[in-house]
Amino acid sequence: GGADTVILPFLEMMRSRRSEIDFHAEVLTGPFVEPELEQRIRDAAADLDCTIRNFVPSTAAMIRSAEVVIATGGYNTCTDILALAKRAIVIPRVLYRQEQWIRAARFDQLGFVTCLHPDKVTADSLFDAIQQSRKSEALTQKRAAGLPTDGASRFAEFCAGLQVEADA
Repeated sequence: GGADTVILPFLEMMRSRRSEIDFHAEVLTGPFVEPELEQRIRDAAADLDCTIRNFVPSTAAMIRSAEVVIATGGYNTCTDILALAKRAIVIPRVLYRQEQWIRAARFDQLGFVTCLHPDKVTADSLFDAIQQSRKSEALTQKRAAGLPTDGASRFAEFCAGLQVEADA
């Protein structure tokens, strides 16, 4: 998902900044992209250093091998980004929902990702975000610096402190 707000501006950035780009891109459209839109994406990617895929069994391998991940703000994707300690630019879907925006904005505040509002995404803003992300500390370094990434153990402690009455 996110073809209009993420993929097409990204490909425009790759084309307009071609001489400044020193990376290969792996682009995942998702299996439900409409055929016309998939063709627009493939046309936009023609002769660029990128591979277009519409399906992979698991995104974890793609995320694991990435230097920087650019993604929408779905729960599973964000969880993988954090679990694999990847530099990431998250462009949440905001039409008809706020869940992704809330997650991405909070992760940005904590220094885990860079969050871009989809209304602010341009070829230039993406290029700048990628360059900044490539220079930033890796999430593993941020974890070592003491950022709160121990949610599971904190949640377990919280649950242990709950008092629940059981029916006899």
